Amino acid sequence: MEWEYITIARILRPHGNRGEVRVWSEANSPEAFGSFLEEQAYLSVKKGKAPRKIEIEGVRTHKRFILVKIKGIDDITGAEELRNTEIVIEKGSRPRLEPGTYYWDELIGLRVMERKGNLCIGQVTDVMDFEGNTVLQIEKEGGGNFLLPFVRAYINRIDKEEGILEAHVPEGLREL
Repeated sequence: MEWEYITIARILRPHGNRGEVRVWSEANSPEAFGSFLEEQAYLSVKKGKAPRKIEIEGVRTHKRFILVKIKGIDDITGAEELRNTEIVIEKGSRPRLEPGTYYWDELIGLRVMERKGNLCIGQVTDVMDFEGNTVLQIEKEGGGNFLLPFVRAYINRIDKEEGILEAHVPEGLREL
């Protein structure tokens, strides 16, 4: 059986000399990041190669980064070898979200439909966070991109089954 993996963190560099690594995660808190690790984590070294199973010994914060201690990595040399690798989990093992909340990868690929007239205006190609403000990058039907804040004032409905995000796009926003 082939598993589908999703990246939950990218290892940036060693931290200290005891094998900890500094990671960048899209999780909105260290607690949320830790909840992803409750099942099983893997280390993905190269695209196309099967990730290898790892055991996480500890997770803590330092400034705005998350520090991770991986079992068997006990010095700076071992930690350095992990630079630019990714910590991944099986996609199906992610914690369930409450209704009305979504993982970012679930939004990518949705067709964006204008609320008025049921007109397809594009497709979500990226989700970005700017200091706590989530923004969708929309590739327009006729080419080009625009950014749409991911807020209730603009997002009317999301239907993952149909692959649709129904939105109210303010006048002029598509032209920016």
